[in-house]
Amino acid sequence: MNKRGIFFTLTAIFLLGLMLFIILAQQERRDSDDVAALTIKIRAMNEFVKSVDEDLERGLFITGFRAFLGIQQHIATQGSYLADTESQFREALVNGTVLSAHLDIMNDSTFVNWTTRIAGEAGQLGLDVNFTVDQIDIYHSEPWIVSVDATVTMNVTDSSQTAFWVQQRTIQTNISVDGLEDPLYLVETGGVITRVINRTIYEGAYVQDADTSNLTLQVAGKYYTNSTGPSYLMRLEGNLSNSTNNMGIEGFVFIPDLIDQGITTFERSSVDYIYYGNDSPTLYTINETFESWFRLDGNHLTPYQAQNSTI
Repeated sequence: MNKRGIFFTLTAIFLLGLMLFIILAQQERRDSDDVAALTIKIRAMNEFVKSVDEDLERGLFITGFRAFLGIQQHIATQGSYLADTESQFREALVNGTVLSAHLDIMNDSTFVNWTTRIAGEAGQLGLDVNFTVDQIDIYHSEPWIVSVDATVTMNVTDSSQTAFWVQQRTIQTNISVDGLEDPLYLVETGGVITRVINRTIYEGAYVQDADTSNLTLQVAGKYYTNSTGPSYLMRLEGNLSNSTNNMGIEGFVFIPDLIDQGITTFERSSVDYIYYGNDSPTLYTINETFESWFRLDGNHLTPYQAQNSTI
């Protein structure tokens, strides 16, 4: 082979090598760009997933509180207690109904409506999001607090179908019963008298050195205190037995209110769940209180520090 042939051969090899280098470099750059783009998508999805927790928790609180208000209205309208507090609360929260009866306050305000709005906002970010509400649980974590747990499955996919995220999580929120209406009065007085749960300011100081003035203020102020009686959730069912773990609350029936409304009264313990219950305990009149009608049963003398103030 002459020198000119060798030169052209080397040149051809060089050009082919250069072209191959350029092609590989471009491919590497495209691969790098694809990886970078995918990384950005995954990070964006991760940030979205983390932010959803706060949105779901806020939504669970708002819709849960509205569900209780709707249940109150349902009880007042029907004049009867719930058959199953947990299942009917779940129905109100998810479907906006109780026993298939629509709750006006839940219009576009169910937990499912809330998750649908989150999914709509995610769509504007190029994310396809689907929520499934798997389970709703309610229970008392404190006498004055109802805890609501929502187990939710979230499926997130980006618009190009290159990344997806499936996760089940449990969201919790706490709803205070302070300020809600006591279902006991809604049913037992036919809705004529309503009583808002108002936590006592006299806890542990009802009677001091035979001074019963705070106990009188407790009764007149229609305050509630923690007790072994029925919890708020039990009251929604009309279950007036004792609660477990001391999660109950109780107030006093203010007899003059009943008389003013023409409601028949009885000489029973003024403790609400006993007054409207079936027990007939021994009754005691308390010195310097509402002696014409206020009565305490023997089991409530010590909790209200009135054991030495009976007449």
